[in-house]
Amino acid sequence: MKKLMIILFLATLGMNAQDRKFEKIKAHKTAFITEKVNLTSAQAEKFWPIYNKHEQEVMALRKTQLEGFKTLRNKNVDDLSEAKAKAMLLKHGQVKAQLTKKMVQLISLLEGVITPQQTIKLLMAEEGFKKRLLKRFRGRNQNRKDKP
Repeated sequence: MKKLMIILFLATLGMNAQDRKFEKIKAHKTAFITEKVNLTSAQAEKFWPIYNKHEQEVMALRKTQLEGFKTLRNKNVDDLSEAKAKAMLLKHGQVKAQLTKKMVQLISLLEGVITPQQTIKLLMAEEGFKKRLLKRFRGRNQNRKDKP
């Protein structure tokens, strides 16, 4: 019983740490976008609910996209049947199309909330944040490889 309690505690602790890490990244992204897009407080009040809803929908779509490929983790792609490979590619294309549709929808929803120039700055800020995050991640991994 004690072992079970310890395992549950450690699992919960691990999940909380992962949630905190995600929340920390989200806070950095929010600050980064706010700075790069130059949102006024009035704009931010309207912008963030729209953007956060968009982000939730995009994350759900990306999760769906990744789940299809997770099944291949321990398998060789060459072992897939042609029908299964075609089905996976079709699903992948559908998700990509939905992601594009979501981006067009976001741009439309932001009309009147922020200027078109700010919308372009938003798109650029998103890409900049991704690059910054990847650079940090690569740096951490490189540091771990260098340590004995």
